[in-house]
Amino acid sequence: MTGISARTWSLLAYSLLGIVLLLFPYAVPNYLLTLLISILIFSIYAGSVNLLYGYNGRISIGHATFWGSGAYVVAILTTRGIIHNFFLVLLVSLLIVTAIGVTIGFLVNRVGGVYFMILTFAFGHIFYSLAAYILTPLTGGEDGIKVIARPDLGLPWTMTRDWNFYYLVLVFFAVSYFLFRCIVRSPFGYTLVGIRDNERRMLTLGYNVQQYKYICYVLSAVFAGLAGTLYAYFALFVSTSELHWFWSGEVVLMVLMGGMGTLWGPAIGAALFTILRYYVSIFTDHWLLALGVVLILIVLFLPKGISGFFLGIRTRSKNGSTQS
Repeated sequence: MTGISARTWSLLAYSLLGIVLLLFPYAVPNYLLTLLISILIFSIYAGSVNLLYGYNGRISIGHATFWGSGAYVVAILTTRGIIHNFFLVLLVSLLIVTAIGVTIGFLVNRVGGVYFMILTFAFGHIFYSLAAYILTPLTGGEDGIKVIARPDLGLPWTMTRDWNFYYLVLVFFAVSYFLFRCIVRSPFGYTLVGIRDNERRMLTLGYNVQQYKYICYVLSAVFAGLAGTLYAYFALFVSTSELHWFWSGEVVLMVLMGGMGTLWGPAIGAALFTILRYYVSIFTDHWLLALGVVLILIVLFLPKGISGFFLGIRTRSKNGSTQS
């Protein structure tokens, strides 16, 4: 009698997770539901950074540019009565974020290593300064933009209820995960990993390395913009903190904690980060101290992150069973 295949176990695990997520609103109070909505949105954001960092080996300290741009597009369009249709707002937001990603990517991809990090940080600070000090009639400056309405999908049920909005975010999370999975397990994704591990070798093999890196950067920007768009509808408020370099750094920490270069690492890191921030901040304003301690422990004892640790156990057990 043969054992259950890995594919079957994977299908069972996804099915169980899907059932849990679908039934979650029925089993928890509203504050936990809003916490999970945050985690799902942050997971998409962390996944965008993981695509660039985990699979292509480049760290961006300016990804809040795309998150914040997506959020501000929603705020400006909806509060000024320009566009109210959710799908049209989403389309405009992603088009604008894509244009920003294409422009910035064209410039930052000319350099690598620490210079890439510095340039992404510089562009992030430019966009933050524009929103905070120069385009204040449009962005509201440091006061931000309030009174953003939840999306109207033209359905019988309203998105003003957190229950309904949760399922909308869950759909985008599932679609984003599916797209991430398709990307990293495609020839394009394997090429990104090859560039990450040995760029010179990929050049020797005839790959257009710069083109692959450029496309990866733009894709990463689009997913970050999608997360920012959803967050604006969730928080009903957008401020310059969405563009701050600190938020660009925090998402890198999510990826490190969860496990870079893994599909579930961003979601695990986003969950740990959000839970720590929520529960520790109840007792003290210095929740970043607890986050720092957790990060140090993970780097010391789980250098590949939480997801990477469990994947390592799975790989070792497979090798052991094969040898036996």
